[in-house]
Amino acid sequence: MLTGLFPYLDWENRKALKKQIEAGEYDRIALEDCGCSKEAREFVKLLLTLDPKDRLSAEQALEHPWINFESPAVAFAVPNPDNVLTNLRYFHPQFKL
Repeated sequence: MLTGLFPYLDWENRKALKKQIEAGEYDRIALEDCGCSKEAREFVKLLLTLDPKDRLSAEQALEHPWINFESPAVAFAVPNPDNVLTNLRYFHPQFKL
């Protein structure tokens, strides 16, 4: 939701999508280029970590600096809303699993 794009590149093909999810392959470029804060990108990466031992638990996620607005930079570093809305408008009608 930070980028307005689906995180998996081959989302139209169910088998390919399943393989991407199982392999932990997501669109890292879109995440890096979204204009989000470093903390927001780190938060998403930690949630999408493949190995459950390394992935954030729900409790850890709630303690993350981005969720807790622990600095002014974190609180106000949001992506360009025009880009997100454009991406969401394209994404919504396309996504049918």
